[in-house]
Amino acid sequence: MDAGRLKDLVSFERDSFIEDGVGGGVRDWAVLGQRPAWVIYTRGVEVTEAGRINTKVTGKVLVRVDPLSSDLTTTDRVVVDGQPAQIRSIINRDRERRYLEIGFEIGAAT
Repeated sequence: MDAGRLKDLVSFERDSFIEDGVGGGVRDWAVLGQRPAWVIYTRGVEVTEAGRINTKVTGKVLVRVDPLSSDLTTTDRVVVDGQPAQIRSIINRDRERRYLEIGFEIGAAT
């Protein structure tokens, strides 16, 4: 894997509780940061359920290991080409902790 393939820019988000200052708050996705990545789409499926067409796209994102990417979990999400995607897996691809392979699914319940 060479750094020249990291041509895409992805964002990582975490579900968080944002206080409104008067004792309440709202749950929303907070941006953790952006990273250069190599995005590889692996599959797209359209399924008809209850008369509706649902589209699911799967793929993987390869990013360099850094403090942000090392802290990611499958409860976070990645924004790929403006589309929020659920993180399904995080794999230490090269076993040297230089790159992580993050499996994602667009169209899944987040």
